[in-house]
Amino acid sequence: MRLIDHLKWPAASVFSIKMTKKVLKEVQPDVNQDLLDKIEKMIWTGSLKPQHLQIPAFINEEFCYDEVVSVEVELREKAAADRVARLLQKAIPYPLVLGFIYKEEFCFQLAEKTIHQQQKDKRKLNQDKFYFSEWMDAEKLSEQQKTYLTNLFLDKVGGTHLKEYFDKLMHHIHDENRQDQLALLALEKKAITIKNEYARERNAAKKAELHHQARALAEQIKALKSRLKDN
Repeated sequence: MRLIDHLKWPAASVFSIKMTKKVLKEVQPDVNQDLLDKIEKMIWTGSLKPQHLQIPAFINEEFCYDEVVSVEVELREKAAADRVARLLQKAIPYPLVLGFIYKEEFCFQLAEKTIHQQQKDKRKLNQDKFYFSEWMDAEKLSEQQKTYLTNLFLDKVGGTHLKEYFDKLMHHIHDENRQDQLALLALEKKAITIKNEYARERNAAKKAELHHQARALAEQIKALKSRLKDN
């Protein structure tokens, strides 16, 4: 399955066009070659336009959402995802849905862009709204992850114009509640590790430090559980 299939865009907006890394060199001549080497391949997988949805574009002095583009990137190094995303988000002027693949894992990345006031034909990346989904194993999706992906479907996201659609999709990708759930799982795993270390430790000072860490983690877990309950 291609990553764009998780978005469920209309057939007329979906295609497959190979992109060369030479394009990135043309857009940003000083780009680090080492970073480009982290990219295995790039495919332009879709272009969502108003006529595909029968909803209007959204254009004003700050934003231009006349088309939403989808690009799929296969990486040679997973850790390079953030740097590659920032490069592509700057290089491609349209609202962009990035899908990253590393071996069996994948994730999505979106960012808001505003019109550059000095150059109306360029758009400026908003670093404050630069979001990744979690990495997911395509062969080992949990039920929770399957539900999360279903919520990315076009008919689930909706929107009265292209910007509203993109904003809502960005919200689903970011999903603060989901991020809290992931953080809770990580904290609980860490708490178990510290509990086991405490049981094995014989040094009194080290046991006291582990006890302090365990108490701090317990407070964080309690706060996260409370926030998730309120939501």
